[in-house]
Amino acid sequence: MDTQIQKIIEVLNLKASVKQITYKRSLEVLQTLKNIASGIAKELSEYFKANDPNIKIEYKDVSEYEFQLRYSGDLLTVSMHSNIITFPDDHFILESEYIKEDPLRGYFGQILFYNFMADSFTYKRTEDLGYLVSRLLVNKDQHFFIEGLKKISFLNPDISQNILSDSLLKEVLISAILLTIDVDLVVLPFSEMQIVSVGEKIVNQQQHAAQKLGFEMKNLESPKM
Repeated sequence: MDTQIQKIIEVLNLKASVKQITYKRSLEVLQTLKNIASGIAKELSEYFKANDPNIKIEYKDVSEYEFQLRYSGDLLTVSMHSNIITFPDDHFILESEYIKEDPLRGYFGQILFYNFMADSFTYKRTEDLGYLVSRLLVNKDQHFFIEGLKKISFLNPDISQNILSDSLLKEVLISAILLTIDVDLVVLPFSEMQIVSVGEKIVNQQQHAAQKLGFEMKNLESPKM
């Protein structure tokens, strides 16, 4: 066999194997998050049914790759991206000695946390915006780092020390929920609401009636390795 072809085969075998392992690990993490979210929803639902039935709590398993958690007017969607990613050579995460020892540790699955207004789904307001709250990145050994959440007490500056567990994943999810609750819906200026199309009115969309402020990623602290 041509040596160059052999080289291609070797590289593909290595990277494809690592990416498949990383993919499976990320899917396992998402399934754990599903179980945790379902338990949180059940506990909250039982409480509010007894104390304030007007507050609706709902967990929905959307697909193998996504679930939703609704609490009052907020909807948190958690989904796994189908592609495994790495970073540019100058990215801080690749400067970790842990990854330098084995560059294949620098491939990550992505689990994305988005916040929407629950009514956007209820009334099918397809032009409403969602906001990225956090991104959890998991490698083949279930080491991780998080982008987006401001307060994550369990995070170690060194990714080699950050290994996922059920208790850590519960804290990640609760932190995301608390962040979305803390960011209020803010009305847009009157001048931006003066015109509405017939189509928007018919389907009760009026997409730009309000929006959440404060979810720009530059304003959310990311860990430094």
